[in-house]
Amino acid sequence: MSISRETALEIAHEVGLWLRQHDYEGLDPYQLDEKAFGARGFPLMRPLRRMLKPLHPLIPTGAFRRLAPVTIPKALGLVLGANASLQAAGDEQPFDEENRRLVERLAACRSHETESASWGVPYAWGSSPRYPPGYPMAIASAIIGLELLACFRATGIAEAFDLCSSTADYFLRTLHRWETQDKLCFHYSNLDRHRVPNVTAFVLAFLAEFGRETERDMSEVITKGLKYLFSIQRADGSWPYIEGSERVDGRHSGFVVQALKQISGIHPREELLDVVERGWAYYRRTFFDGPVPKWAPDRTYPVDIHDVAQAIITASVMGDIALARRVLEFVVATMYDGRGGFYYKLFSNGRANKTIFVRWNQAWMYRALAEFLLRSA
Repeated sequence: MSISRETALEIAHEVGLWLRQHDYEGLDPYQLDEKAFGARGFPLMRPLRRMLKPLHPLIPTGAFRRLAPVTIPKALGLVLGANASLQAAGDEQPFDEENRRLVERLAACRSHETESASWGVPYAWGSSPRYPPGYPMAIASAIIGLELLACFRATGIAEAFDLCSSTADYFLRTLHRWETQDKLCFHYSNLDRHRVPNVTAFVLAFLAEFGRETERDMSEVITKGLKYLFSIQRADGSWPYIEGSERVDGRHSGFVVQALKQISGIHPREELLDVVERGWAYYRRTFFDGPVPKWAPDRTYPVDIHDVAQAIITASVMGDIALARRVLEFVVATMYDGRGGFYYKLFSNGRANKTIFVRWNQAWMYRALAEFLLRSA
Protein backbone atom coordinates (compact mmCIF):
# COMPACT_ATOMS: atom_id res chain seq x y z
CA MET A 1 0.00 0.00 0.00
CA SER A 2 1.57 3.26 -1.12
CA ILE A 3 0.71 6.39 0.89
CA SER A 4 0.48 9.62 -1.07
CA ARG A 5 0.59 13.04 0.54
CA GLU A 6 -3.11 13.39 -0.21
CA THR A 7 -3.89 10.14 1.61
CA ALA A 8 -1.68 11.12 4.56
CA LEU A 9 -3.50 14.45 4.80
CA GLU A 10 -6.87 12.72 4.65
CA ILE A 11 -5.86 10.43 7.52
CA ALA A 12 -4.56 13.41 9.50
CA HIS A 13 -7.96 15.07 9.06
CA GLU A 14 -9.68 11.89 10.26
CA VAL A 15 -7.51 11.75 13.38
CA GLY A 16 -8.07 15.46 14.00
CA LEU A 17 -11.82 14.93 13.72
CA TRP A 18 -11.60 12.03 16.23
CA LEU A 19 -9.79 14.31 18.67
CA ARG A 20 -12.32 17.11 18.29
CA GLN A 21 -15.29 14.76 18.62
CA HIS A 22 -13.83 13.49 21.90
CA ASP A 23 -13.06 17.05 23.02
CA TYR A 24 -9.38 16.04 23.32
CA GLU A 25 -10.22 13.82 26.28
CA GLY A 26 -9.79 10.10 26.59
CA LEU A 27 -8.06 7.25 28.34
CA ASP A 28 -4.37 6.73 29.01
CA PRO A 29 -2.55 3.44 29.66
CA TYR A 30 -1.03 4.81 32.85
CA GLN A 31 -4.45 5.32 34.42
CA LEU A 32 -4.43 1.61 35.24
CA ASP A 33 -1.22 2.19 37.18
CA GLU A 34 -3.11 4.53 39.52
CA LYS A 35 -6.10 2.18 39.62
CA ALA A 36 -3.93 -0.80 40.55
CA PHE A 37 -1.47 0.78 42.96
CA GLY A 38 -3.24 3.86 44.30
CA ALA A 39 -2.12 7.46 44.46
CA ARG A 40 0.59 6.93 47.09
CA GLY A 41 1.80 3.43 46.38
CA PHE A 42 3.08 0.93 48.96
CA PRO A 43 6.18 -1.13 49.84
CA LEU A 44 7.37 -3.55 47.14
CA MET A 45 5.34 -1.65 44.53
CA ARG A 46 8.40 -1.05 42.34
CA PRO A 47 9.34 -4.74 41.79
CA LEU A 48 5.67 -5.63 41.38
CA ARG A 49 5.22 -2.96 38.68
CA ARG A 50 8.35 -4.20 36.91
CA MET A 51 7.10 -7.79 37.03
CA LEU A 52 3.68 -6.88 35.61
CA LYS A 53 4.87 -4.46 32.91
CA PRO A 54 5.40 -7.14 30.19
CA LEU A 55 1.73 -8.09 30.58
CA HIS A 56 0.50 -4.54 29.94
CA PRO A 57 -0.08 -5.03 26.17
CA LEU A 58 -2.38 -7.96 26.97
CA ILE A 59 -4.80 -5.95 29.09
CA PRO A 60 -8.16 -6.11 27.25
CA THR A 61 -9.90 -2.98 26.05
CA GLY A 62 -12.76 -3.63 28.47
CA ALA A 63 -10.50 -3.02 31.46
CA PHE A 64 -9.96 0.58 30.34
CA ARG A 65 -13.63 1.29 29.65
CA ARG A 66 -14.28 1.44 33.38
CA LEU A 67 -11.96 4.43 33.69
CA ALA A 68 -13.09 8.03 33.33
CA PRO A 69 -11.79 10.03 30.34
CA VAL A 70 -9.21 12.65 31.31
CA THR A 71 -7.60 15.74 29.81
CA ILE A 72 -3.87 15.19 29.37
CA PRO A 73 -1.88 18.41 28.87
CA LYS A 74 0.72 16.80 26.62
CA ALA A 75 -2.02 15.65 24.24
CA LEU A 76 -3.31 19.22 23.99
CA GLY A 77 0.21 20.45 23.25
CA LEU A 78 0.83 17.81 20.59
CA VAL A 79 -2.39 18.78 18.83
CA LEU A 80 -1.29 22.44 18.85
CA GLY A 81 2.06 21.51 17.34
CA ALA A 82 0.43 19.29 14.73
CA ASN A 83 -1.93 22.08 13.73
CA ALA A 84 1.02 24.45 13.30
CA SER A 85 2.86 21.92 11.11
CA LEU A 86 -0.24 21.28 9.01
CA GLN A 87 -0.67 25.02 8.45
CA ALA A 88 2.97 25.31 7.42
CA ALA A 89 2.47 22.35 5.07
CA GLY A 90 -0.33 24.21 3.29
CA ASP A 91 -3.41 22.74 4.97
CA GLU A 92 -6.20 25.28 4.54
CA GLN A 93 -8.36 24.10 7.44
CA PRO A 94 -9.41 26.93 9.81
CA PHE A 95 -7.34 26.22 12.92
CA ASP A 96 -7.44 29.59 14.70
CA GLU A 97 -10.47 29.09 16.92
CA GLU A 98 -9.42 25.55 17.82
CA ASN A 99 -5.89 26.70 18.65
CA ARG A 100 -7.13 29.49 20.92
CA ARG A 101 -9.30 27.05 22.83
CA LEU A 102 -6.39 24.62 23.21
CA VAL A 103 -4.12 27.36 24.53
CA GLU A 104 -6.81 28.35 27.03
CA ARG A 105 -7.14 24.76 28.19
CA LEU A 106 -3.39 24.43 28.62
CA ALA A 107 -3.37 27.57 30.71
CA ALA A 108 -6.20 26.15 32.83
CA CYS A 109 -4.58 22.75 33.43
CA ARG A 110 -1.06 23.92 34.30
CA SER A 111 0.36 22.54 37.52
CA HIS A 112 -0.47 24.25 40.80
CA GLU A 113 2.89 23.19 42.24
CA THR A 114 4.86 26.01 40.59
CA GLU A 115 4.29 29.70 39.98
CA SER A 116 5.71 29.39 36.47
CA ALA A 117 3.95 27.38 33.77
CA SER A 118 4.60 23.65 33.97
CA TRP A 119 2.56 20.51 33.43
CA GLY A 120 2.21 16.92 34.58
CA VAL A 121 -0.44 14.24 34.11
CA PRO A 122 -3.84 13.93 35.82
CA TYR A 123 -3.08 10.62 37.56
CA ALA A 124 -0.49 9.18 39.91
CA TRP A 125 2.22 7.05 38.35
CA GLY A 126 5.76 5.76 38.89
CA SER A 127 7.32 4.08 41.87
CA SER A 128 10.62 5.75 42.73
CA PRO A 129 9.30 8.37 43.23
CA ARG A 130 5.53 8.11 42.98
CA TYR A 131 4.48 11.23 41.07
CA PRO A 132 1.21 12.74 42.39
CA PRO A 133 -1.49 13.81 39.94
CA GLY A 134 -0.62 17.12 38.30
CA TYR A 135 2.95 17.21 39.59
CA PRO A 136 5.15 19.07 37.03
CA MET A 137 7.50 16.97 34.92
CA ALA A 138 10.24 18.34 32.69
CA ILE A 139 9.55 16.19 29.64
CA ALA A 140 5.86 17.10 29.47
CA SER A 141 6.62 20.78 30.06
CA ALA A 142 9.37 20.89 27.42
CA ILE A 143 7.25 19.24 24.73
CA ILE A 144 4.29 21.47 25.53
CA GLY A 145 6.55 24.53 25.52
CA LEU A 146 7.88 23.66 22.06
CA GLU A 147 4.38 23.15 20.70
CA LEU A 148 3.13 26.41 22.22
CA LEU A 149 6.02 28.23 20.58
CA ALA A 150 5.19 26.61 17.22
CA CYS A 151 1.58 27.70 17.71
CA PHE A 152 2.63 31.27 18.45
CA ARG A 153 4.79 31.42 15.33
CA ALA A 154 1.95 30.07 13.19
CA THR A 155 -0.90 32.09 14.67
CA GLY A 156 0.47 34.99 16.72
CA ILE A 157 -1.68 34.00 19.72
CA ALA A 158 -0.15 36.12 22.49
CA GLU A 159 -1.31 33.82 25.28
CA ALA A 160 0.73 30.99 23.76
CA PHE A 161 3.88 33.11 23.92
CA ASP A 162 3.12 34.17 27.50
CA LEU A 163 2.94 30.51 28.55
CA CYS A 164 6.25 29.84 26.74
CA SER A 165 7.92 32.68 28.60
CA SER A 166 6.66 31.36 31.92
CA THR A 167 7.79 27.81 31.02
CA ALA A 168 11.30 29.11 30.31
CA ASP A 169 11.32 30.53 33.85
CA TYR A 170 10.31 27.09 35.18
CA PHE A 171 13.33 25.48 33.54
CA LEU A 172 15.82 28.21 34.40
CA ARG A 173 14.69 29.07 37.94
CA THR A 174 12.60 26.26 39.40
CA LEU A 175 13.48 22.85 37.97
CA HIS A 176 16.33 21.14 39.81
CA ARG A 177 19.44 20.18 37.87
CA TRP A 178 22.79 18.51 38.30
CA GLU A 179 25.58 20.87 37.35
CA THR A 180 29.37 21.01 37.27
CA GLN A 181 31.73 23.68 35.99
CA ASP A 182 31.19 22.67 32.36
CA LYS A 183 28.14 20.34 32.24
CA LEU A 184 24.53 20.26 33.38
CA CYS A 185 21.60 17.89 33.25
CA PHE A 186 18.00 18.79 34.06
CA HIS A 187 16.22 16.39 36.40
CA TYR A 188 12.98 14.69 35.47
CA SER A 189 11.19 16.56 38.25
CA ASN A 190 11.89 18.18 41.59
CA LEU A 191 10.97 14.93 43.33
CA ASP A 192 13.93 12.99 41.95
CA ARG A 193 17.52 13.26 40.83
CA HIS A 194 17.22 11.12 37.72
CA ARG A 195 19.52 12.09 34.85
CA VAL A 196 17.51 11.22 31.75
CA PRO A 197 19.14 12.22 28.43
CA ASN A 198 15.90 12.70 26.49
CA VAL A 199 14.63 15.10 29.17
CA THR A 200 17.71 17.32 29.00
CA ALA A 201 17.67 17.16 25.19
CA PHE A 202 14.06 18.38 24.97
CA VAL A 203 14.55 21.10 27.59
CA LEU A 204 17.58 22.36 25.66
CA ALA A 205 15.60 22.29 22.40
CA PHE A 206 12.88 24.40 23.98
CA LEU A 207 15.36 26.88 25.45
CA ALA A 208 17.20 27.13 22.13
CA GLU A 209 13.98 27.85 20.24
CA PHE A 210 12.78 30.29 22.90
CA GLY A 211 16.15 32.04 22.88
CA ARG A 212 16.00 32.41 19.11
CA GLU A 213 12.46 33.82 19.30
CA THR A 214 13.28 36.34 22.02
CA GLU A 215 16.97 36.96 21.22
CA ARG A 216 17.65 35.95 24.82
CA ASP A 217 21.13 34.54 25.37
CA MET A 218 20.83 30.86 26.28
CA SER A 219 24.32 29.92 25.11
CA GLU A 220 25.77 29.02 28.52
CA VAL A 221 23.04 26.63 29.58
CA ILE A 222 22.81 25.08 26.11
CA THR A 223 26.58 24.60 25.84
CA LYS A 224 26.76 22.94 29.27
CA GLY A 225 23.73 20.76 28.56
CA LEU A 226 25.15 19.65 25.22
CA LYS A 227 28.48 18.77 26.81
CA TYR A 228 26.62 16.51 29.21
CA LEU A 229 24.77 14.76 26.38
CA PHE A 230 27.98 14.42 24.38
CA SER A 231 29.73 12.88 27.39
CA ILE A 232 27.23 10.07 27.88
CA GLN A 233 26.73 9.12 24.23
CA ARG A 234 28.19 5.64 23.85
CA ALA A 235 30.72 4.59 21.25
CA ASP A 236 27.99 2.96 19.13
CA GLY A 237 26.04 6.25 19.02
CA SER A 238 23.38 5.32 21.59
CA TRP A 239 22.24 6.96 24.81
CA PRO A 240 20.93 5.08 27.86
CA TYR A 241 17.36 5.84 28.85
CA ILE A 242 18.70 6.95 32.23
CA GLU A 243 22.32 7.55 33.19
CA GLY A 244 23.81 4.47 34.80
CA SER A 245 21.32 2.07 33.19
CA GLU A 246 21.93 -0.44 30.41
CA ARG A 247 18.45 0.14 29.01
CA VAL A 248 18.28 1.61 25.51
CA ASP A 249 14.96 1.87 23.70
CA GLY A 250 13.71 3.18 20.37
CA ARG A 251 11.24 5.82 21.43
CA HIS A 252 13.50 7.73 23.79
CA SER A 253 16.48 7.37 21.47
CA GLY A 254 14.31 9.02 18.82
CA PHE A 255 13.50 11.79 21.29
CA VAL A 256 17.20 12.60 21.75
CA VAL A 257 17.99 12.55 18.03
CA GLN A 258 14.96 14.72 17.23
CA ALA A 259 15.75 17.30 19.92
CA LEU A 260 19.46 17.53 19.09
CA LYS A 261 18.67 17.89 15.40
CA GLN A 262 16.38 20.80 16.28
CA ILE A 263 19.12 22.44 18.35
CA SER A 264 21.64 21.97 15.54
CA GLY A 265 19.46 24.11 13.29
CA ILE A 266 19.99 26.99 15.72
CA HIS A 267 23.50 26.22 16.96
CA PRO A 268 25.19 24.35 14.07
CA ARG A 269 28.36 23.33 15.90
CA GLU A 270 30.54 20.72 14.26
CA GLU A 271 30.64 18.46 17.30
CA LEU A 272 26.86 18.62 17.67
CA LEU A 273 26.30 17.75 14.02
CA ASP A 274 28.61 14.74 14.41
CA VAL A 275 26.81 13.58 17.56
CA VAL A 276 23.43 13.84 15.81
CA GLU A 277 24.63 11.83 12.82
CA ARG A 278 26.08 9.10 15.04
CA GLY A 279 22.90 8.96 17.10
CA TRP A 280 20.76 8.83 13.97
CA ALA A 281 22.90 6.10 12.41
CA TYR A 282 22.54 3.97 15.55
CA TYR A 283 18.80 4.59 15.74
CA ARG A 284 18.24 3.77 12.08
CA ARG A 285 20.23 0.53 12.05
CA THR A 286 19.00 -0.70 15.44
CA PHE A 287 15.32 0.13 15.83
CA PHE A 288 13.77 -1.02 12.58
CA ASP A 289 12.79 -4.46 11.34
CA GLY A 290 12.16 -3.45 7.74
CA PRO A 291 9.45 -0.78 8.07
CA VAL A 292 8.48 -1.95 11.58
CA PRO A 293 9.75 0.22 14.48
CA LYS A 294 11.20 -1.77 17.38
CA TRP A 295 10.82 -1.08 21.09
CA ALA A 296 14.25 -2.46 21.99
CA PRO A 297 17.36 -3.47 20.01
CA ASP A 298 16.46 -7.16 20.38
CA ARG A 299 12.67 -6.92 20.37
CA THR A 300 10.19 -6.04 17.63
CA TYR A 301 6.85 -7.31 18.95
CA PRO A 302 4.51 -6.23 20.30
CA VAL A 303 4.77 -3.08 18.21
CA ASP A 304 3.77 0.01 20.21
CA ILE A 305 1.94 2.86 18.46
CA HIS A 306 3.99 5.45 20.38
CA ASP A 307 7.20 3.94 18.95
CA VAL A 308 5.64 4.05 15.48
CA ALA A 309 4.73 7.72 15.83
CA GLN A 310 8.19 8.63 17.08
CA ALA A 311 9.83 6.70 14.24
CA ILE A 312 7.85 8.74 11.70
CA ILE A 313 8.74 11.99 13.47
CA THR A 314 12.45 11.17 13.82
CA ALA A 315 12.84 9.97 10.24
CA SER A 316 10.97 13.04 8.95
CA VAL A 317 13.06 15.46 11.01
CA MET A 318 16.24 13.75 9.80
CA GLY A 319 15.13 14.08 6.18
CA ASP A 320 14.62 10.36 5.50
CA ILE A 321 11.16 10.77 4.00
CA ALA A 322 11.35 7.38 2.30
CA LEU A 323 11.74 5.63 5.66
CA ALA A 324 9.02 7.77 7.25
CA ARG A 325 6.68 6.86 4.38
CA ARG A 326 7.39 3.13 4.74
CA VAL A 327 6.61 3.27 8.47
CA LEU A 328 3.43 5.22 7.75
CA GLU A 329 2.37 2.66 5.15
CA PHE A 330 2.99 -0.14 7.66
CA VAL A 331 0.97 1.45 10.45
CA VAL A 332 -1.98 2.42 8.24
CA ALA A 333 -2.14 -1.15 6.90
CA THR A 334 -1.93 -2.86 10.29
CA MET A 335 -2.88 -0.49 13.15
CA TYR A 336 -5.48 1.92 11.72
CA ASP A 337 -9.24 1.45 11.98
CA GLY A 338 -10.03 3.60 8.93
CA ARG A 339 -12.14 5.99 11.02
CA GLY A 340 -9.49 8.16 12.68
CA GLY A 341 -8.37 5.70 15.36
CA PHE A 342 -4.96 4.05 15.78
CA TYR A 343 -4.54 0.85 17.80
CA TYR A 344 -2.36 0.52 20.89
CA LYS A 345 -0.30 -2.62 20.12
CA LEU A 346 0.29 -5.05 17.26
CA PHE A 347 1.40 -8.63 17.93
CA SER A 348 3.53 -10.95 15.82
CA ASN A 349 0.47 -13.04 14.89
CA GLY A 350 -1.15 -10.00 13.28
CA ARG A 351 -3.69 -9.45 16.04
CA ALA A 352 -3.92 -6.06 17.73
CA ASN A 353 -4.86 -4.60 21.07
CA LYS A 354 -7.40 -2.15 19.67
CA THR A 355 -7.61 0.16 22.68
CA ILE A 356 -7.43 3.79 21.53
CA PHE A 357 -5.71 6.19 23.93
CA VAL A 358 -5.96 9.94 23.44
CA ARG A 359 -2.32 10.79 24.17
CA TRP A 360 -0.42 7.58 23.56
CA ASN A 361 -2.08 6.77 20.22
CA GLN A 362 -4.05 9.67 18.83
CA ALA A 363 -2.14 12.82 19.72
CA TRP A 364 1.24 11.30 18.90
CA MET A 365 0.06 9.91 15.55
CA TYR A 366 -1.60 13.22 14.67
CA ARG A 367 1.72 14.91 15.43
CA ALA A 368 3.61 12.32 13.37
CA LEU A 369 1.33 12.71 10.34
CA ALA A 370 1.69 16.49 10.50
CA GLU A 371 5.49 16.27 10.71
CA PHE A 372 5.59 13.91 7.75
CA LEU A 373 3.40 16.24 5.71
CA LEU A 374 5.51 19.27 6.62
CA ARG A 375 8.85 17.65 5.86
CA SER A 376 7.70 15.95 2.65
CA ALA A 377 6.17 19.11 1.16
